Amino acid sequence: MAPIHFKLLFTPLFDLPPLGISLALPVGVLILTTLVLWSGRIRQPLLANGLCVALLLPAVNLTLVVIGLYALGGHLNQFWMDLAQRLPV
Repeated sequence: MAPIHFKLLFTPLFDLPPLGISLALPVGVLILTTLVLWSGRIRQPLLANGLCVALLLPAVNLTLVVIGLYALGGHLNQFWMDLAQRLPV
């Protein structure tokens, strides 16, 4: 009988959805907010700054996190498995 860690070694801990689906929402928010700000329809500087801080910055951060997860997806699974083997169970 193989130990439980051996069985878990070949199963991914999490499956990532396709990259296009993961980036659709944050990139859509980025494009829509940028077009609204670029059109010049918003005359209040406080509202424009609020849109930038409240919508654009989190969307950019979420996009970078998703791309990082895709870039390191296989390495993260191996890291979590190494960490799980060291935990006292």
